[in-house]
Amino acid sequence: MAALIRLFVLAILLSSAASSASADSSRRRWASDPRALRFLGAYVTPGSQTFRLAFSPDGQSLAAMGMDGVVRIYAVRSWEKTREFPGNPSGCRGLAFSPDGKLLAAGRLNGEVEIREMDSGLVFKTLRGNNPGGVYNLAFSPDGKLLLAAEENNVARVWSVRDGIELRALDGTGSQVYTVAFSPDGALAAGGCANGNVLVWKVDGWERLHVFRGHSTMVRSLAFSRDGRMLVSGGTDKVVKIWNLPGGVLERDLQGHSDVVFGVMVSPDGQYVTTAGDTTLRVWDRHAGTEVLRLQQHTKAIYNLALHPSGRWMATGGQDDEIRFWGTSSARSLGLEATAK
Repeated sequence: MAALIRLFVLAILLSSAASSASADSSRRRWASDPRALRFLGAYVTPGSQTFRLAFSPDGQSLAAMGMDGVVRIYAVRSWEKTREFPGNPSGCRGLAFSPDGKLLAAGRLNGEVEIREMDSGLVFKTLRGNNPGGVYNLAFSPDGKLLLAAEENNVARVWSVRDGIELRALDGTGSQVYTVAFSPDGALAAGGCANGNVLVWKVDGWERLHVFRGHSTMVRSLAFSRDGRMLVSGGTDKVVKIWNLPGGVLERDLQGHSDVVFGVMVSPDGQYVTTAGDTTLRVWDRHAGTEVLRLQQHTKAIYNLALHPSGRWMATGGQDDEIRFWGTSSARSLGLEATAK
Protein backbone atom coordinates (compact mmCIF):
# COMPACT_ATOMS: atom_id res chain seq x y z
CA MET A 1 0.00 0.00 0.00
CA ALA A 2 2.81 2.39 0.91
CA ALA A 3 4.44 1.72 -2.45
CA LEU A 4 1.18 2.49 -4.26
CA ILE A 5 0.80 5.77 -2.38
CA ARG A 6 4.36 6.76 -3.30
CA LEU A 7 3.67 6.00 -6.99
CA PHE A 8 0.44 8.02 -6.84
CA VAL A 9 2.22 11.04 -5.33
CA LEU A 10 5.02 10.76 -7.90
CA ALA A 11 2.50 10.73 -10.75
CA ILE A 12 0.87 13.90 -9.41
CA LEU A 13 4.25 15.64 -9.14
CA LEU A 14 5.24 14.64 -12.67
CA SER A 15 1.89 15.80 -14.03
CA SER A 16 2.28 19.14 -12.27
CA ALA A 17 5.83 19.58 -13.60
CA ALA A 18 4.72 18.76 -17.14
CA SER A 19 1.86 21.26 -16.89
CA SER A 20 4.23 23.94 -15.61
CA ALA A 21 6.74 23.21 -18.35
CA SER A 22 3.99 23.42 -20.95
CA ALA A 23 2.85 26.76 -19.56
CA ASP A 24 6.43 28.07 -19.55
CA SER A 25 6.88 26.93 -23.15
CA SER A 26 3.65 28.65 -24.13
CA ARG A 27 4.79 31.86 -22.48
CA ARG A 28 8.12 31.69 -24.29
CA ARG A 29 6.38 31.25 -27.64
CA TRP A 30 4.09 34.18 -26.89
CA ALA A 31 7.06 36.29 -25.81
CA SER A 32 8.55 35.88 -29.29
CA ASP A 33 5.29 36.63 -31.12
CA PRO A 34 6.06 39.80 -33.11
CA ARG A 35 2.39 40.84 -33.10
CA ALA A 36 2.96 41.79 -29.45
CA LEU A 37 5.74 44.27 -30.27
CA ARG A 38 5.57 47.67 -28.61
CA PHE A 39 7.82 50.71 -28.39
CA LEU A 40 10.05 50.50 -25.29
CA GLY A 41 12.04 53.72 -25.48
CA ALA A 42 14.97 55.53 -27.10
CA TYR A 43 17.98 55.09 -24.84
CA VAL A 44 20.98 55.82 -27.06
CA THR A 45 21.91 58.91 -29.08
CA PRO A 46 25.24 58.12 -30.75
CA GLY A 47 25.81 61.61 -32.14
CA SER A 48 25.65 60.41 -35.73
CA GLN A 49 23.19 58.73 -38.05
CA THR A 50 23.27 54.98 -37.44
CA PHE A 51 24.20 52.94 -40.51
CA ARG A 52 24.58 49.51 -38.86
CA LEU A 53 23.56 47.85 -35.57
CA ALA A 54 24.53 44.49 -34.06
CA PHE A 55 23.99 42.87 -30.66
CA SER A 56 26.75 40.68 -29.26
CA PRO A 57 25.75 36.99 -29.08
CA ASP A 58 25.67 37.10 -25.26
CA GLY A 59 23.28 40.05 -25.42
CA GLN A 60 25.46 42.23 -23.21
CA SER A 61 26.66 44.73 -25.83
CA LEU A 62 25.24 46.73 -28.72
CA ALA A 63 27.55 47.88 -31.52
CA ALA A 64 26.46 50.91 -33.54
CA MET A 65 28.25 52.11 -36.68
CA GLY A 66 27.66 55.76 -37.40
CA MET A 67 27.71 57.83 -40.56
CA ASP A 68 31.15 58.98 -39.37
CA GLY A 69 32.38 55.37 -39.58
CA VAL A 70 33.02 55.18 -35.84
CA VAL A 71 31.84 51.96 -34.15
CA ARG A 72 30.52 52.64 -30.66
CA ILE A 73 29.99 49.81 -28.19
CA TYR A 74 27.29 50.24 -25.53
CA ALA A 75 26.59 48.13 -22.45
CA VAL A 76 23.05 46.83 -22.73
CA ARG A 77 20.68 48.26 -20.10
CA SER A 78 23.05 50.84 -18.60
CA TRP A 79 23.74 52.13 -22.17
CA GLU A 80 27.14 53.41 -21.13
CA LYS A 81 29.61 53.61 -23.99
CA THR A 82 32.28 51.04 -23.14
CA ARG A 83 34.48 51.29 -26.21
CA GLU A 84 34.89 53.14 -29.47
CA PHE A 85 36.65 51.94 -32.60
CA PRO A 86 37.83 54.58 -35.09
CA GLY A 87 36.26 55.04 -38.48
CA ASN A 88 37.96 55.44 -41.83
CA PRO A 89 38.08 58.44 -44.21
CA SER A 90 36.61 56.27 -46.97
CA GLY A 91 33.52 55.54 -44.88
CA CYS A 92 32.30 52.33 -43.24
CA ARG A 93 29.19 50.18 -43.70
CA GLY A 94 29.23 46.46 -42.80
CA LEU A 95 29.16 45.32 -39.16
CA ALA A 96 28.96 41.82 -37.65
CA PHE A 97 29.88 39.95 -34.46
CA SER A 98 31.40 36.49 -34.68
CA PRO A 99 29.10 33.78 -33.25
CA ASP A 100 31.23 33.48 -30.10
CA GLY A 101 31.25 37.25 -29.60
CA LYS A 102 35.03 37.45 -29.49
CA LEU A 103 35.42 39.34 -32.77
CA LEU A 104 33.72 42.30 -34.42
CA ALA A 105 34.11 42.88 -38.15
CA ALA A 106 33.59 46.24 -39.85
CA GLY A 107 33.48 46.82 -43.60
CA ARG A 108 35.00 49.87 -45.23
CA LEU A 109 34.25 51.59 -48.50
CA ASN A 110 37.93 51.33 -49.49
CA GLY A 111 37.47 47.56 -49.80
CA GLU A 112 38.93 46.56 -46.43
CA VAL A 113 37.39 44.54 -43.63
CA GLU A 114 38.80 45.24 -40.19
CA ILE A 115 38.29 42.54 -37.56
CA ARG A 116 38.90 43.51 -33.95
CA GLU A 117 39.16 41.48 -30.75
CA MET A 118 36.42 42.53 -28.38
CA ASP A 119 38.42 41.82 -25.22
CA SER A 120 41.48 43.85 -26.12
CA GLY A 121 40.08 46.16 -28.79
CA LEU A 122 43.11 45.33 -30.94
CA VAL A 123 42.98 44.62 -34.66
CA PHE A 124 42.90 40.84 -35.22
CA LYS A 125 42.98 40.89 -39.03
CA THR A 126 42.65 43.41 -41.83
CA LEU A 127 41.28 41.78 -44.97
CA ARG A 128 41.66 43.16 -48.47
CA GLY A 129 41.03 41.18 -51.64
CA ASN A 130 42.24 41.61 -55.18
CA ASN A 131 40.44 44.46 -56.97
CA PRO A 132 38.30 45.17 -53.92
CA GLY A 133 35.14 47.22 -53.86
CA GLY A 134 33.42 49.02 -51.04
CA VAL A 135 32.21 46.56 -48.39
CA TYR A 136 28.54 47.21 -47.61
CA ASN A 137 27.59 44.23 -45.50
CA LEU A 138 29.11 41.29 -43.64
CA ALA A 139 27.99 37.93 -42.30
CA PHE A 140 29.84 35.32 -40.25
CA SER A 141 29.00 31.68 -40.87
CA PRO A 142 27.25 30.05 -37.86
CA ASP A 143 30.43 28.13 -36.95
CA GLY A 144 32.49 31.34 -37.10
CA LYS A 145 34.98 29.95 -39.60
CA LEU A 146 33.92 32.04 -42.61
CA LEU A 147 33.19 35.70 -43.22
CA LEU A 148 31.13 36.70 -46.25
CA ALA A 149 31.54 40.25 -47.53
CA ALA A 150 29.15 42.07 -49.88
CA GLU A 151 31.21 44.25 -52.21
CA GLU A 152 30.51 46.95 -54.76
CA ASN A 153 32.82 45.38 -57.34
CA ASN A 154 30.27 42.72 -58.35
CA VAL A 155 31.45 39.97 -55.99
CA ALA A 156 30.65 38.46 -52.64
CA ARG A 157 33.99 37.56 -51.08
CA VAL A 158 34.52 34.54 -48.80
CA TRP A 159 37.25 34.78 -46.14
CA SER A 160 38.80 32.33 -43.70
CA VAL A 161 38.47 34.12 -40.37
CA ARG A 162 41.31 32.29 -38.64
CA ASP A 163 43.87 32.73 -41.43
CA GLY A 164 42.65 35.95 -43.03
CA ILE A 165 42.86 34.26 -46.43
CA GLU A 166 40.47 34.88 -49.30
CA LEU A 167 38.90 31.52 -50.11
CA ARG A 168 36.70 32.54 -53.00
CA ALA A 169 35.30 35.51 -54.87
CA LEU A 170 31.72 34.71 -55.84
CA ASP A 171 31.46 36.56 -59.12
CA GLY A 172 28.85 36.20 -61.82
CA THR A 173 26.49 38.37 -59.83
CA GLY A 174 26.24 40.83 -62.71
CA SER A 175 25.99 43.72 -60.29
CA GLN A 176 27.21 45.20 -57.02
CA VAL A 177 26.42 43.09 -53.94
CA TYR A 178 24.91 45.08 -51.08
CA THR A 179 23.75 42.51 -48.54
CA VAL A 180 24.64 38.94 -47.53
CA ALA A 181 23.36 36.29 -45.12
CA PHE A 182 23.97 32.70 -44.02
CA SER A 183 21.21 30.21 -43.27
CA PRO A 184 21.05 29.21 -39.57
CA ASP A 185 22.57 25.79 -40.27
CA GLY A 186 25.34 27.30 -42.40
CA ALA A 187 24.44 25.18 -45.43
CA LEU A 188 23.36 28.11 -47.60
CA ALA A 189 24.41 31.70 -48.20
CA ALA A 190 22.64 34.49 -50.05
CA GLY A 191 23.53 37.80 -51.63
CA GLY A 192 21.34 40.73 -52.64
CA CYS A 193 22.42 42.80 -55.65
CA ALA A 194 21.99 46.28 -57.07
CA ASN A 195 20.27 44.88 -60.17
CA GLY A 196 17.49 43.45 -58.00
CA ASN A 197 18.67 39.84 -58.11
CA VAL A 198 18.95 37.57 -55.08
CA LEU A 199 21.57 34.81 -55.37
CA VAL A 200 21.69 31.65 -53.24
CA TRP A 201 24.76 29.44 -52.93
CA LYS A 202 25.39 26.03 -51.39
CA VAL A 203 28.27 26.72 -49.01
CA ASP A 204 29.85 23.29 -49.51
CA GLY A 205 31.58 23.94 -52.82
CA TRP A 206 29.86 27.33 -53.35
CA GLU A 207 27.63 26.05 -56.11
CA ARG A 208 25.06 28.64 -57.13
CA LEU A 209 21.61 27.16 -56.55
CA HIS A 210 19.25 30.02 -57.38
CA VAL A 211 19.13 33.40 -59.06
CA PHE A 212 15.86 35.01 -57.98
CA ARG A 213 14.75 37.89 -60.20
CA GLY A 214 11.91 40.07 -58.98
CA HIS A 215 13.05 43.28 -57.31
CA SER A 216 13.07 46.16 -59.76
CA THR A 217 15.99 47.86 -58.04
CA MET A 218 18.63 47.28 -55.37
CA VAL A 219 18.22 44.57 -52.70
CA ARG A 220 19.21 45.96 -49.27
CA SER A 221 18.20 43.30 -46.73
CA LEU A 222 18.06 39.50 -46.44
CA ALA A 223 17.00 36.97 -43.81
CA PHE A 224 16.60 33.19 -43.79
CA SER A 225 13.89 31.41 -41.83
CA ARG A 226 15.03 29.22 -38.93
CA ASP A 227 14.50 26.01 -40.94
CA GLY A 228 16.39 27.41 -43.94
CA ARG A 229 13.48 26.79 -46.31
CA MET A 230 12.52 30.44 -46.79
CA LEU A 231 14.46 33.57 -47.69
CA VAL A 232 13.09 37.09 -47.29
CA SER A 233 14.46 40.10 -49.19
CA GLY A 234 13.76 43.80 -48.96
CA GLY A 235 14.71 46.44 -51.48
CA THR A 236 14.83 50.03 -52.59
CA ASP A 237 11.70 49.25 -54.62
CA LYS A 238 9.84 49.31 -51.25
CA VAL A 239 8.83 45.67 -51.69
CA VAL A 240 9.46 42.65 -49.44
CA LYS A 241 9.67 39.29 -51.23
CA ILE A 242 9.37 35.82 -49.73
CA TRP A 243 11.27 33.11 -51.66
CA ASN A 244 10.55 29.39 -51.33
CA LEU A 245 13.99 27.78 -51.43
CA PRO A 246 13.11 24.09 -52.00
CA GLY A 247 10.86 25.07 -54.89
CA GLY A 248 13.06 27.89 -56.12
CA VAL A 249 10.09 30.19 -56.59
CA LEU A 250 8.61 33.43 -55.32
CA GLU A 251 6.04 32.68 -52.65
CA ARG A 252 4.65 36.14 -52.05
CA ASP A 253 5.17 39.91 -52.21
CA LEU A 254 4.55 42.13 -49.19
CA GLN A 255 3.77 45.68 -50.26
CA GLY A 256 3.06 48.78 -48.19
CA HIS A 257 6.34 50.44 -47.26
CA SER A 258 6.79 53.90 -48.71
CA ASP A 259 10.60 53.83 -48.87
CA VAL A 260 13.61 51.49 -48.82
CA VAL A 261 13.27 48.31 -46.74
CA PHE A 262 16.59 48.12 -44.88
CA GLY A 263 15.73 45.37 -42.37
CA VAL A 264 13.90 42.04 -42.50
CA MET A 265 13.58 39.12 -40.10
CA VAL A 266 11.46 35.97 -39.78
CA SER A 267 9.74 34.77 -36.58
CA PRO A 268 11.03 31.43 -35.20
CA ASP A 269 7.89 29.60 -36.35
CA GLY A 270 8.09 31.12 -39.82
CA GLN A 271 4.60 32.56 -39.53
CA TYR A 272 5.49 36.27 -39.39
CA VAL A 273 7.92 38.61 -41.11
CA THR A 274 9.12 41.80 -39.41
CA THR A 275 10.37 44.61 -41.62
CA ALA A 276 11.98 48.01 -41.08
CA GLY A 277 11.65 50.62 -43.79
CA ASP A 278 10.67 54.27 -44.32
CA THR A 279 9.99 55.39 -40.70
CA THR A 280 8.06 52.29 -39.63
CA LEU A 281 8.46 48.85 -38.14
CA ARG A 282 5.89 46.42 -39.55
CA VAL A 283 4.81 42.84 -38.92
CA TRP A 284 3.24 40.73 -41.69
CA ASP A 285 1.37 37.45 -41.72
CA ARG A 286 3.52 35.47 -44.11
CA HIS A 287 0.74 33.16 -45.36
CA ALA A 288 -2.00 35.77 -45.71
CA GLY A 289 0.38 38.42 -47.03
CA THR A 290 -1.25 41.03 -44.81
CA GLU A 291 0.18 43.65 -42.49
CA VAL A 292 -0.85 42.85 -38.91
CA LEU A 293 1.08 45.53 -37.01
CA ARG A 294 2.61 48.92 -37.76
CA LEU A 295 4.71 50.92 -35.30
CA GLN A 296 6.15 54.38 -35.86
CA GLN A 297 8.47 56.37 -33.62
CA HIS A 298 11.31 57.36 -35.92
CA THR A 299 10.95 60.74 -37.58
CA LYS A 300 13.34 59.95 -40.44
CA ALA A 301 14.37 56.86 -42.41
CA ILE A 302 15.26 53.64 -40.60
CA TYR A 303 18.53 52.12 -41.84
CA ASN A 304 18.81 48.94 -39.80
CA LEU A 305 17.12 46.35 -37.60
CA ALA A 306 18.88 44.19 -34.99
CA LEU A 307 17.33 41.43 -32.88
CA HIS A 308 18.51 40.87 -29.29
CA PRO A 309 19.67 37.25 -28.76
CA SER A 310 16.86 36.69 -26.27
CA GLY A 311 14.41 37.13 -29.14
CA ARG A 312 12.25 39.35 -26.93
CA TRP A 313 13.32 42.77 -28.16
CA MET A 314 15.08 44.55 -31.01
CA ALA A 315 16.72 47.82 -31.96
CA THR A 316 16.36 50.16 -34.92
CA GLY A 317 18.48 53.10 -35.94
CA GLY A 318 18.80 55.42 -38.86
CA GLN A 319 18.77 58.95 -40.08
CA ASP A 320 17.27 60.63 -37.03
CA ASP A 321 20.24 59.99 -34.70
CA GLU A 322 18.40 57.96 -32.06
CA ILE A 323 18.45 54.21 -31.51
CA ARG A 324 14.99 52.99 -30.59
CA PHE A 325 13.99 49.75 -28.92
CA TRP A 326 10.96 47.50 -29.38
CA GLY A 327 9.89 44.43 -27.45
CA THR A 328 7.21 41.85 -26.82
CA SER A 329 7.37 42.50 -23.06
CA SER A 330 7.33 45.65 -20.98
CA ALA A 331 10.46 47.71 -20.48
CA ARG A 332 10.28 46.82 -16.78
CA SER A 333 10.28 43.06 -17.37
CA LEU A 334 13.26 43.43 -19.68
CA GLY A 335 15.17 45.49 -17.13
CA LEU A 336 15.08 48.58 -19.33
CA GLU A 337 12.59 50.81 -17.57
CA ALA A 338 15.11 52.77 -15.51
CA THR A 339 16.81 54.03 -18.66
CA ALA A 340 13.72 54.90 -20.68
CA LYS A 341 13.31 58.53 -21.72
